[in-house]
Amino acid sequence: MEKLGSGLAGLIRRLGLEDAARLHGIKARWRELVGLPLSENLEPGFISGSTLHIAGSPLWIEQAGFYREEILKRLLPLGIRDLKFKPGQLIKKADRLSQTKNEKPPLTGEEIRQVEIAVHPIRDEELKELCRGIMARALARERAADL
Repeated sequence: MEKLGSGLAGLIRRLGLEDAARLHGIKARWRELVGLPLSENLEPGFISGSTLHIAGSPLWIEQAGFYREEILKRLLPLGIRDLKFKPGQLIKKADRLSQTKNEKPPLTGEEIRQVEIAVHPIRDEELKELCRGIMARALARERAADL
């Protein structure tokens, strides 16, 4: 099982899924990380580098400023070193990609098998589907680059 975990971690790194996996972990623990009522009024949007982008109303963003250092301390073990607050709802990176490219890249049978083997250990269905889509695009891109 340890080999499978390290293999999956390597695949996540190779496909550039580290930020997506970290964001999913943050969203799953959002209430624990920022507490009530901030967790109900602020939304983690996306990660760029070591910065977590968070959306919310100007009032709640101002309120979060008072807890910034405490929130950062809790997010530090997850690789977050800075917070950026933006008013409103953020359009997440994955949503932007799907808005510009709704079609799924065609995969060969072997590529589908490769993706399914890679995502099989993931228990969270939402994360599993996100990983499937990203892996499918990455494999299709690699194939196109080889042509």
